[in-house]
Amino acid sequence: PIESIKEIRVGKNTEVLRSREFSSAYTEECAFSILYGEEFESLDLVASTPEETNIWVTGLNALVGAGKSNFIP
Repeated sequence: PIESIKEIRVGKNTEVLRSREFSSAYTEECAFSILYGEEFESLDLVASTPEETNIWVTGLNALVGAGKSNFIP
């Protein structure tokens, strides 16, 4: 669920995205990660263009922000 998202990071900011196997296949501006859960697991993604990355990150941040503002303990 959206509530489990802890952070959204742009760039090669996880071990997987920095690995030699993947790092040379795409630019820094096209990579982003969704950190989620209690263990801060990551879902690492690569968009086709920096503009597409921006659209995804903006939308995800809006969803995460909306989910937190509706949270009732």
